[in-house]
Amino acid sequence: LIGPKTPEDDFNELQLFINLYHLGNKVIFTGPKNRDEIPQLLMGADCLALARPESVQADYGFPTKLGEYLATKKPVVITAVGEIPFYLKDNISAFMARPDDPDHFAEKLYTVYNDPSFAAQVGMNGYRVAKENFDSKILADKILENLEQNT
Repeated sequence: LIGPKTPEDDFNELQLFINLYHLGNKVIFTGPKNRDEIPQLLMGADCLALARPESVQADYGFPTKLGEYLATKKPVVITAVGEIPFYLKDNISAFMARPDDPDHFAEKLYTVYNDPSFAAQVGMNGYRVAKENFDSKILADKILENLEQNT
């Protein structure tokens, strides 16, 4: 888990959960990292998870880090909010959980853990979606093509 261990109440609850289920050797707290360190950490992960609650921000935004996660070719577990379902399909290019449903999110994480081969295929499909939709060169070419067609 990358980032500060705050708020303290949440961190303490998480630490209790990790201890209760003997996950200390599975969960690593890195603390805050600078942006140059992030790509290597992402590439070393087995799965990348981003739980976004339903909110105005989630409804009208697309998380930049999701594109970064997909670019790793790793399986991604995300909540189906905002524009995310327009690009990604559940169990095809990402594992998408219902928003504000931690049990469903946990089920998606378990799917990744329980079937690494399937999860790897979904991760590769997610990479293809990112490459087709978020690659700056491809997007620039599409913009230029549109401009040329409309002039």
